[in-house]
Amino acid sequence: SEDLFPELSGPDFQAESFMERALEYPAGLFDGVLCWDLFDLLPDPALAQPLANRLSEITRTGAGLLLFFHTAEPATAVTAYRSQISSAEALELFQRGEYRLKRPYNNRNIENLFREFHGLKFFLAKDGLREVLVVR
Repeated sequence: SEDLFPELSGPDFQAESFMERALEYPAGLFDGVLCWDLFDLLPDPALAQPLANRLSEITRTGAGLLLFFHTAEPATAVTAYRSQISSAEALELFQRGEYRLKRPYNNRNIENLFREFHGLKFFLAKDGLREVLVVR
């Protein structure tokens, strides 16, 4: 489990050093990745594609990614969460507070981010979250 929220939301955020340090894992290490609202939290939208590419590098062929994106308008206050798998049947969510949504991603934006993947499936939840299942 890696929690990128503190660095992304900090006042001293540096995009270049973040991408050098973020997700420093060997290629093909993970069978699955859960990205709760990681892309929505990025202070610079230009980081989205390099981050998606890095997720491709650190996951094995056939790995699943479960991603969540807010569907609200830009500048809308949304709640940030930290997720923790507590058992085989349960995922716990912990609120971190609210932040302003910088750029909502539509289906086409998400397809473009994960064009190196296949099997994209989109689900729109009642709470305004777009749930995306992607297979590498």
